[in-house]
Amino acid sequence: MPVSADLDPAGVGSPPPGAADAVPAAIDPAAILARLPQAVAVVDSNCAVVWENGRLAEVLNLDAADFAPLGRDFYDLCGATHREADLLRSGGCPIAGVLAGRARPCGVGESAENVLEVNDRFLALTATPLTARAAVGGANGATADAVAVNADGCPAAGQAVVLVRDVTSEVRQRQKLDAIRRAGEELGDLMPEELPDMTAEDRVELLRGKVLQFTRDLMEFDTVEIRLLDDLTGELRSLLSSGMGEGVAELPLRAAPEFNGATGLVAATGKPYLCQDTACDPHYLPGAPGARSALTVPLVLGEQILGTFNVESREPAAFTEDDVRFAELFAREIAAALHTLELLVAEKYSTARESTERTLREVAGPLDEILRDSAWLLEKYIGHGREMSDRLKRVLTRSREIKSLIHRVGEELRPEPTRSPLPDGPVRPTLKGARVLVADADARVRSAAHALLGRAGCEVETAHNVGEALMMARSFPYDAALVDVRLPPGNEDDGDEPAPPAQVADKAADAAQAADRAADGPPAEDALPAEVPAGGYDCFRALREHAPGLPVIFMTGFGYDPGHSIVRARREGLHGVLYKPFRPDQLMSELETAVA
Repeated sequence: MPVSADLDPAGVGSPPPGAADAVPAAIDPAAILARLPQAVAVVDSNCAVVWENGRLAEVLNLDAADFAPLGRDFYDLCGATHREADLLRSGGCPIAGVLAGRARPCGVGESAENVLEVNDRFLALTATPLTARAAVGGANGATADAVAVNADGCPAAGQAVVLVRDVTSEVRQRQKLDAIRRAGEELGDLMPEELPDMTAEDRVELLRGKVLQFTRDLMEFDTVEIRLLDDLTGELRSLLSSGMGEGVAELPLRAAPEFNGATGLVAATGKPYLCQDTACDPHYLPGAPGARSALTVPLVLGEQILGTFNVESREPAAFTEDDVRFAELFAREIAAALHTLELLVAEKYSTARESTERTLREVAGPLDEILRDSAWLLEKYIGHGREMSDRLKRVLTRSREIKSLIHRVGEELRPEPTRSPLPDGPVRPTLKGARVLVADADARVRSAAHALLGRAGCEVETAHNVGEALMMARSFPYDAALVDVRLPPGNEDDGDEPAPPAQVADKAADAAQAADRAADGPPAEDALPAEVPAGGYDCFRALREHAPGLPVIFMTGFGYDPGHSIVRARREGLHGVLYKPFRPDQLMSELETAVA
């Protein structure tokens, strides 16, 4: 279609001012415009087409043989029924905008843009006001432009050049990217009202459901497998498997470039892998039944590889580079959601552990009192009847079980990890379950021992003085004992002030009356030693006489040891000495070697 002699789109086919003489006569603007891949049309103030470069039918996906655009409304040709409603961006019709002087910014030759959505296609429209050309003689037929403008310096109402491009693919990609971002936000939104009451397994199941939904609806993949990498073992455990063959989820895979399929290769390298033909790909392992192509991308969070995302198709070469890019973006969103889930699981684990430790700290003191009183009654009034003795032994046993039950409940509250095993925190495997007797007159030391050793997994019982330490050792076996070198004898009740004699007598009298009512027989004369040893060395010797293999560790402050207790105890098998104030790691090391 020839170009009208008096029309020239601004900026298209017109030489720069002052350069007209440099334009060869052989250049044909119409031929140039006809070779453009985009459609170029000239429309009047009513949006009627007055000229186009021969590409409009192709861009609009219409039959060129029956295409007669001249005189027809531009938007009708495009298939738009409501031109304003079908435009994606604000600003309205770009043609009306430039003809009314609303281009950005207002000025000669400035353009306006928008995107028109018609019949599931997207057309980018760029409108530019057209200048009127007045012919002026020249050797090459060049002309100068005489532009008609209004008082504001904007083009007067007239005609506009419209550049039309099919941007359906670009818009679809952009929409898909936006949808992936929104999906990522929803994947990461693991905070519904019911979430605090959900277990870790429930939260994982919630994430599985969301990932599967978005994989099908957004990514349009019917078969998918997600595996999570165990950082400690290198194993790739299945988190989600849909559409895969029987036993695929249970197939043992590791993050390794060889002999573990594309999944192991991607987990080891952190790079996507595109299998265009499963029949001849050396890295493909059977997954979905009848699969002919597959795509595997890593789940990456920052620099860390969390796992793999794998999809498969029954068609060969079904995945494009765009699919790779979208899958990588979606996989990053999944990785971020998994990280959020791990944080929630870790928070729940930390809360459960703190609750357990706090409960143990609160009950430690009262339980120790019960144990000491029960052991005292058992030794003081043994022989008053079998029933009384059996009941006291049950009190001792059940009291000791309370701490174990609290530990067990804490373990049951521990959530299952999503990827790698949760850390044991301060628990030390060699000390877990070890029974430790701590004998010190200082209540602060006893409390600290409960807190510190309890977190390490020990079962701690305490004594205020030598008499209580020996009594506790006779009532129950221990794996190790921590004894203060200056431990007082058995005449102190709480380690701070000596108990009044009347209080001790009343307590003994009440216990004796209760025992007399329960059974017959005189109290045993040898239930307690006639003299309670005084000091850490005597306590050490008495403990070793009762339990020859018991490891004993002295605790002492830096100072003069007039009785040479440490030297003498070392000669007789003392395990070690801790000098106050000692560091927790020193205490743990001594105990670990003691119970090993």
